[in-house]
Amino acid sequence: MMKRSFLNLALILISLSVLAQPGQLTISRIDQMPDLPEPLQIRDWDAVTIDYDSFVFDLKKSGQYLPLSQLGKQGQFNYADNTPLFLDSYVGVNDHLNQAEAINIIPAIVGVSLAGVDKSNQNG
Repeated sequence: MMKRSFLNLALILISLSVLAQPGQLTISRIDQMPDLPEPLQIRDWDAVTIDYDSFVFDLKKSGQYLPLSQLGKQGQFNYADNTPLFLDSYVGVNDHLNQAEAINIIPAIVGVSLAGVDKSNQNG
């Protein structure tokens, strides 16, 4: 039984190598394109993330529809020791209405944490 399984596996591997694509197709128009664009400008995504965090989680920001986030009352929900964070899912709401969606809060917090910001004690 073991010998037969080994032979089947060997046959499959040999047939895959025979039927494989022989190589990359050449497309003349693509070959004219540079491997790296000139000038190469790579966006600093850590800076973008930190700037986004500074804007969205600035509780003192003022202006139309600002601030975008707010803190609730400690113990407002099921956890007596926690203070909830509210962040609207879209701009244009006049009142946060004590609602928050994880779809926009979690990626913002995880992303800026990966960029090096300690969200557990940001700005005291």
